Amino acid sequence: MGGCCPCGPKREARVLILGTGGAGQSSVMSVLRNADVKAVKPTRGYDYACIEYGGVKLQTYDVSPSQWSPFALPSTRGIIFVVDASRPEELDSKHAIDKETAKDMLARVLMRASLRESVLLVMANKQDMKGALKVDEVIKRLGLTQLTDRVWKVQACCALTGDGVWEGLDWFSKEIRKTRKSLSTKQNLRDAY
Repeated sequence: MGGCCPCGPKREARVLILGTGGAGQSSVMSVLRNADVKAVKPTRGYDYACIEYGGVKLQTYDVSPSQWSPFALPSTRGIIFVVDASRPEELDSKHAIDKETAKDMLARVLMRASLRESVLLVMANKQDMKGALKVDEVIKRLGLTQLTDRVWKVQACCALTGDGVWEGLDWFSKEIRKTRKSLSTKQNLRDAY
């Protein structure tokens, strides 16, 4: 994976930023890059950035909703899944209007064997909008309480202001460091036999 950031030796982790169209994935990526969020345009294909944070080099791919599959490699250590908490009808199938819901897309992503070990951070974006769902409602609508085989968290955020994004990344980078240690231990145990 080669070094992507001009810094000393750090752990590296491949991260996918995913979500349904218009949820704010590109805005979250801009916050992580310390770029102007107001100049963001929707991602066509993918966008890449290497972000050093919390002792980890996050090799981050913001991928268009219809094109994420080729990026789901076994080396992926984390998924940041962005949902638009101000549009509850897009979260689950009870409220869907003739398109894939965030719950459906997330289920497809998490079913990928290559992403089985990935840490999941759900960003409940657009908390600045009237009627935005709170974290507990997002958890319920995405069915996350049934997700017992993976480390996950839902973080309320507003990508336009950056509120909540860094708090979510604090948790995310710590969990990726833990996961990398546990994966390394599993590999050493396998190699011993």
